[in-house]
Formats: sequence, C-alpha cells, structure tokens
Amino acid sequence: IFSSMLEFEMSIKMWDLKYYIPELSYTTVVDVNAVKAGQTIELQDYCEIRDELRITKGIHLKIKNAVVNLSGPIVVDGGEIEISNSEFHYKKGDMPALIMIHSYASVRIMESQFYCGHKCGGVRQSNGNLKLKFCTFCDINNESAVTFFGNELEVSDCRFTDCYVLRAGAGISAQAGIAHIASCHFEECYAE
Repeated sequence: IFSSMLEFEMSIKMWDLKYYIPELSYTTVVDVNAVKAGQTIELQDYCEIRDELRITKGIHLKIKNAVVNLSGPIVVDGGEIEISNSEFHYKKGDMPALIMIHSYASVRIMESQFYCGHKCGGVRQSNGNLKLKFCTFCDINNESAVTFFGNELEVSDCRFTDCYVLRAGAGISAQAGIAHIASCHFEECYAE
C-alpha cells in the first residue's frame, strides 16, 4: 500500500502510518514560530507545545484525538479553534490557563480533559461564546478551572475535580454575560 501511495505521490501522515503500525509511537513538537496566517493546523496523537502558541486572525487550529503537553499556553487572539476528544497536560511555565481566548470567538470544546498540575486554570475566555460539553478539569490551583468574561457560556455534563482558588469560583467563574450550567459534577472544589 505504501509503495502505491508514494508512486501516485499521495501524502503519508504519521496517523496514517499508525493505522497500519499500531505500536508506532511519536510526539509532534509544535514550532510556534512556523504558524502563519492562512494556515489550518491539525494536532492529533501526542503533541508538545514548548512556548506560547498564538492563534491570530486567519489561523484555524483543530485539535482532535490528541494528547497535548503544554509548557506555554494556547492563546486564541482572532483565530479559530476546535477541540474534541483530547487531553491537555500542564508541564511547566507560568500561565493563568492552558487555553486563553482574548478576541471575540465562538469556541466549542467537546469530550476533552484538562490536567493542570495544581499550577493554572483550564480555559480562560475574555470575549465571545464558549461551549463545554463532556469535559473534565483536574488539579486546578490559582485560577478557576473555567474563567469567563464573555457573552455566553454553556457548560454541560462536565466534571471538576480537585479545584482550589483563593477567591470565588473554583470550578467555574463566570464574571460577565449569560451562563448556562447543567448536569455538572464538582468534587473537592474549594474557594475562599
């Protein structure tokens, strides 16, 4: 099959190879300096982001079926982001949240987990709309698991575990707009 693909100049991606060779293991290191306007970036499987990854206008980031290790946050500043069935792990660095959305955006995050290592929050959005469904937020400290200052927040069927902050809103802090929260579970979440 591979020789036929090469013969017809068809591209072979790592996740294609994993289909045929399941024991294949690799980690994609995202070069944040190579991200330019007009690109669609797709992250799958094991990924590492070592610095702040800025998604500006004209950039579309799709994260699907990925395990992302972060040493810098993903910052959405005018671009587009789609997230489904993925894991995000804090590794090191100083960041208020793993994913930060600044400019107006409609963001949808489905069936994903955020492991913050007691160092930061999960998602922080300052403008636009945010929809979270079937997500898990664990080991939150210093910042709420979800901090929202936008227009409309919808959180459903999510789980918040071991969240601790020194102000209100250990699991969810909705400071502006309209918030719809349904069928969520909060365990060991504390705010002073």
